[in-house]
This record gives sequence, structure tokens and C-alpha cells, in this order.
Amino acid sequence: MSDIHAITVNIDGKPVTFTSQSQDDVWVISCVYAQSEHAFTIQIPFTQMISPAATPWIATVVVIAILIALAAIGVVIRRRRRTAATVASILKQSRPVN
Repeated sequence: MSDIHAITVNIDGKPVTFTSQSQDDVWVISCVYAQSEHAFTIQIPFTQMISPAATPWIATVVVIAILIALAAIGVVIRRRRRTAATVASILKQSRPVN
């Protein structure tokens, strides 16, 4: 995640201020709280995680997958047409003449 300020840290459902420190490919987040039982939640925006800037390869993979699917559909349709024509030809040839 490139912008740590896009996340929200909550304790017991209430937003709290936090400090952060980047360590290589990890963010260390710290906050102060009273010692007892608490529910901590960290909300990371989903769109931030899959933005084109963060993962430019996703668009390429999607386009390639669509092209492969279209090519496969084209091959299936072409084979079915050829098979139908071949079957029709065989049936026409093997029909007994009266």
C-alpha cells in the first residue's frame, strides 16, 4: 500500500489516531489504548489495492483472458459447423436410393 493515510484504524468501532512506519514492504502501525479487551479493526480501501498504478498487469491479464475466451468460442463454433457439414454429407451419401 503506497498511501498509509488511506486506511482507517478503529478501536471498539471508534476511529483512533495512529502512527505508522514503513519497513521495506511492510507498514508498522501503532496506537495508544487502555489495557483491557478491545476490538481493533483496520480498514484498507479495496480500490487502492487493485488500482492500475499499484498493479498495472491486471488490465493486461484481463484483456488476454478475454481474447483467449473469444478465440476458444470461435474454434468451437467453427468445429461444430464443420462437424455438422460432415455428418450431413455422410448421411446424404449413405441414404439408400429407391
